[in-house]
Amino acid sequence: MHISVLDPAPVTMIGTALCPGTAYEWNGRAYQTPGIYIKTFPSKSGCDSIVQLRIEVLDSIPVTYIDSIVAPERVSAEMLTDTLPGYFGCDSVVVIRFRRP
Repeated sequence: MHISVLDPAPVTMIGTALCPGTAYEWNGRAYQTPGIYIKTFPSKSGCDSIVQLRIEVLDSIPVTYIDSIVAPERVSAEMLTDTLPGYFGCDSVVVIRFRRP
């Protein structure tokens, strides 16, 4: 009888960061929750491939409301909004509400 000892399968690591509410498609599935996901891909030779996916969900900057600004005469809107692009791609929304004197 001949017994062969094979080296353990190497682990390939993939890491990604998501903005809240987005998903990462991997191996036919969408992932939105932070964590570590492991998938083993069987091999005919007996040395499986192992892939580890690490997902991090970035913090979002909350919507900012400013509601104490007196509207200038030429502003007819009750509210203005603007989207500011975030450093890591997670945008922030600024909402300015005007009050009449």
